[in-house]
Amino acid sequence: MTDDMDAASSNGDENKQGHGIFRELVSIFAPLTVLSALLYYFGFIRERAFWGHFGVDLGSVGFESTDYLVRSPGTLFVPLVILSGAVLIGLLLHHLFSIGFARANRTKKLISVGVLGGVAVALLIGGALGLATEIWYEPLISAVALGVGAGLIEYTLVAAQNAGLIPTAMQQSISAKPARYTRRALMVGLVLAGMFAATADIAHQSGKDAAEIFATSLPIQTQVVVFSKLRLQLAGTGLSAVPLDQADAAYLYRYNGLRLMLHIDDRWLLIPAGWTKTSGDTVMILKDSDHEFRVELAR
Repeated sequence: MTDDMDAASSNGDENKQGHGIFRELVSIFAPLTVLSALLYYFGFIRERAFWGHFGVDLGSVGFESTDYLVRSPGTLFVPLVILSGAVLIGLLLHHLFSIGFARANRTKKLISVGVLGGVAVALLIGGALGLATEIWYEPLISAVALGVGAGLIEYTLVAAQNAGLIPTAMQQSISAKPARYTRRALMVGLVLAGMFAATADIAHQSGKDAAEIFATSLPIQTQVVVFSKLRLQLAGTGLSAVPLDQADAAYLYRYNGLRLMLHIDDRWLLIPAGWTKTSGDTVMILKDSDHEFRVELAR
């Protein structure tokens, strides 16, 4: 009987230990999983904007998950800098407001809280409408307004509570734990939604900007020369096909005027050197082939 009890106790301890290890693993890998998913999504948004500028469907490029992860950290740099700067400015404004608020009389405190609350509500409504209807020119403005408005509402309520400006009848309902936790959960959710939308907009704009820079710099991009045994149906602005007249030549045609966009999964993605958005030229995809053609790169 004693042996059975010891065995049961031992099994219970092992189960608790196993659950503890599982919780620790979840606490470690869950944030990493979320971060990887965000990096993948923002990398996908950026690359879709980049290749869409050249009329290429992203599915035909052949990226894998790791490719999106590798291309996304640069996109997150700008939002992190903006967020860090916003937090620093917010702390400075908080300290200045706290000093002035502590020295003000009740009337001035009421005016200050009313102004803060009005600004917060205006930002929240404007941000939500901007994201829903795209009334602003830049979605980034709407996303930032949504996050700042949500945070400012909670800040205003806390300031009013600490100063005793909220009527006694409302004080209990506002201070109750369920209401406070729900309010702050909604605030955090809106702030995160604003950050997510802002980062997605930055990723999209980053892809467009990178595509425009690449298109402008085509004359100085890596030059591609294609030697082929057969006449390839390649055409584009600045592209020329030169027949090779040597009788013993391994290849019969040489194609000049191409620029390298990407080499991935045994495929060459090439673009004419004179490509413009209005030229009607297309991106060319060639599969690696040692027998049919050869690709050479030059400065």
